[in-house]
Amino acid sequence: MMCKQLARCCKISLTGGCLCLAAVYLVAVPGVATGLLRQAPELADRFWPWLLLVEATALPCILVALWGWKLTGEIGRGNAFSGESARLVKRASTALLLDAALFLAGNVVYFLLGISHSAVALLALFVCAAAAVFGLAARALAQLVGEAARLREDSELVI
Repeated sequence: MMCKQLARCCKISLTGGCLCLAAVYLVAVPGVATGLLRQAPELADRFWPWLLLVEATALPCILVALWGWKLTGEIGRGNAFSGESARLVKRASTALLLDAALFLAGNVVYFLLGISHSAVALLALFVCAAAAVFGLAARALAQLVGEAARLREDSELVI
């Protein structure tokens, strides 16, 4: 029963997070970009590259949400410490790390092309570092869940 309640709470939280992400990527980012373009028409050549880069970072977020939903299903079935759970967390970790790398690489390219400002590049560096920290923490969690799954399988064989 406890696992089902936890899974339900996780699904509610995940749904809320997805709604927030949708609001950011579908409303806030295009709105801010359009507003900046209206205020500074000289930035028109930078509009689409930046909008595409920022919107491209949504794909790993969507994948993490899908894998998170599957993970909550595993938790609800009492399989929090299973090989499948470890794989899902590892996939999410990889997606977070790739998302950070994509955003950092895009910022470096844009900076070298002269369509970014050094302050933006510095801010992006901090954002990417934070994403990398979360990605590495998720990777460590995946390792621990995988080890717990192996120990669980071993103990089930003994009994």
